[in-house]
Amino acid sequence: MKSNAQVKYSPSQRQHAAPRALRVINSKTVAWHEVPLSLVCLLVFVVVSSVAVVYVKDFSRRLFIQEQQMQAEQTQSQLNWGKYLLEQSTLSTEARVQALAQKKLNMHMPNSNEISVVKID
Repeated sequence: MKSNAQVKYSPSQRQHAAPRALRVINSKTVAWHEVPLSLVCLLVFVVVSSVAVVYVKDFSRRLFIQEQQMQAEQTQSQLNWGKYLLEQSTLSTEARVQALAQKKLNMHMPNSNEISVVKID
């Protein structure tokens, strides 16, 4: 049995032996008015949809980057909020307020003879 590489076909045999999709078709120049409208519409649709895919993909990436930046800002804001709460709690302790009042304002706890009771009628 001979392999396909060794068999010689005539041109007419080749045309009949080749699959339908592989047969050589005579090409000619086609004018635009001869092209079916559905083919033109399909071509326009393919081009528009491919541009839309690229645009949506780019838009999606930009939104993702913006989301990541906003999440980083939120994390930083939460860290700052925690620091401010800690600072507020340390600055507003009763012992610190009393120490600052005695030191900066020269305030002291009054003696019993310095306390007076005022009656309101």
